[in-house]
Amino acid sequence: MIDTGFNGTLMLPVALAKRLRVFVESTTTVSLADDTSKNAWTTHVVVRVGDRELLVLALIEPDCLDLIIGMDFLRLARLGLVITPNGVLLVSENELSIAAPPVRRKKRAEKRPV
Repeated sequence: MIDTGFNGTLMLPVALAKRLRVFVESTTTVSLADDTSKNAWTTHVVVRVGDRELLVLALIEPDCLDLIIGMDFLRLARLGLVITPNGVLLVSENELSIAAPPVRRKKRAEKRPV
């Protein structure tokens, strides 16, 4: 699941972490959307995106039921979300630049005080 409100990289359910043989390396304090904070387990995992491998810091969360992809992961992997009537696509930065080249804006003339 992609959670655009989650600023981290990945959140792994404990069951998935066990299946992948990923172990807790450390703990950290995380801030939640309701302005509370809690302690969370952390570990480093290698994630393959296309032909690249990324080493990311992931949270291991006992209350999590699904793998959650956060905004930091999308930034690190240089992926963007394209939302269509039929669903959501994950596309690479290169695919986005081909589909919609950057718009070059003309510089505005500065207004000088009279």
